[in-house]
Amino acid sequence: MSSQLKYNLSVAVLSVCSSIYDLYKYVKSRPNIGLGIGASIVVIMALLIVFREPVGLRFDYDPYEVLGVEKNATSRQVASAYRRLVQTMHPDKNVDDEPEVARAKFIKIRKSKEILSDEKQRSNFDKYGNPGGPGINLFDYETYPDFIINPGKKFLAFYGLLTLIVFLLPIFALVLVPGLQSPPQWIRDSLYEQLLSGEKFLSEEKSEAVETFDSAEKAWNGLVAKFPEYKKSIWGTILTIQILARQTLTKIVLNTITAEEIKKATDTFNDIKKDVNHRSNLKEPEVLDQIKHEMKDLKNALSDCRKPGANKLALAVSSIKK
Repeated sequence: MSSQLKYNLSVAVLSVCSSIYDLYKYVKSRPNIGLGIGASIVVIMALLIVFREPVGLRFDYDPYEVLGVEKNATSRQVASAYRRLVQTMHPDKNVDDEPEVARAKFIKIRKSKEILSDEKQRSNFDKYGNPGGPGINLFDYETYPDFIINPGKKFLAFYGLLTLIVFLLPIFALVLVPGLQSPPQWIRDSLYEQLLSGEKFLSEEKSEAVETFDSAEKAWNGLVAKFPEYKKSIWGTILTIQILARQTLTKIVLNTITAEEIKKATDTFNDIKKDVNHRSNLKEPEVLDQIKHEMKDLKNALSDCRKPGANKLALAVSSIKK
């Protein structure tokens, strides 16, 4: 998957999550609306349980009656009765019923034969009316309640709501909501791929490096416009530095940087310096080390740059590293 596709998919997912989160904050700020929605969900789930489609019990039939044998029928008599019914009730031979009905009837016949041919199932049916026995066995689906095995369309909606509440909401809260505060790993990876591509062009002193880093800047600015909190995060500051440092370094190496671009970069790095000085989370040693690493090559390139304003830019860059 290309970095651009990853980026687009990530933005789409986070945009949906942002809309949901905005709705959540709106509801949270108005307790009455939240209580109304919660009560509605409870009522809907209750109605789905009470009025689910009457699919009937999975063992609402008597296998003895289905095969037409007595309670004390032997295994041979059961097999004989089954073979006799196969001759007329097999879906390929049953011409009196619709195909679906014929299949359903034959499944019941075959299941009845299996129950009465198996000593354990037959004993359970005789005692409890269920071949699976009196209770639920997690490893035997035959013992599961009917509403789990054959829920019906309405009850499937209940399962959907339950899944949303039990599984999806915690995932949304623990994984996706933090992704609205700071760029998640998959977003950073897609931008890093662009930066690495640009670095390859830069090592070969190709002008394509400028276009690649400008594209990364455009993508990052687009993210910040959609998710303003990114700019306040640690990774937001680091990504800004990574992109700006590479853009500036590329133009210095290619000797295409203008005085206006130097001034703009100087102002941006001075703003970053103020940000670092005022935010405690940017003063952590590992964060400062990362920032220093990102600007090492730029500082070295500025030492040889004779463009107007290069000294001020070098001072701004060095001041962040302190």
